[in-house]
Amino acid sequence: MSNKFVPVGEVADRLSVSIHTVRQWLRKGIIPSDLYMKIGNTYRYDLQGIEKAFLSTNKESPNEAAVVESVVSAFDVDEDF
Repeated sequence: MSNKFVPVGEVADRLSVSIHTVRQWLRKGIIPSDLYMKIGNTYRYDLQGIEKAFLSTNKESPNEAAVVESVVSAFDVDEDF
């Protein structure tokens, strides 16, 4: 059975960004509130919903790299490398 809500690490891996970036997106409201839930101090994310939301914001180039690049540049997110 597939779990709809996944840990932050799975979102980061799938979108090829750092965990820090996903957490910044959450704080800045880039990830819509209906696409995550908080249980105690832990967040779980609707990975498919996030991918769909990001793709809908970039209809010209609906591929993962273009989506991540557009979100990162649009919101001036710093990567932790």
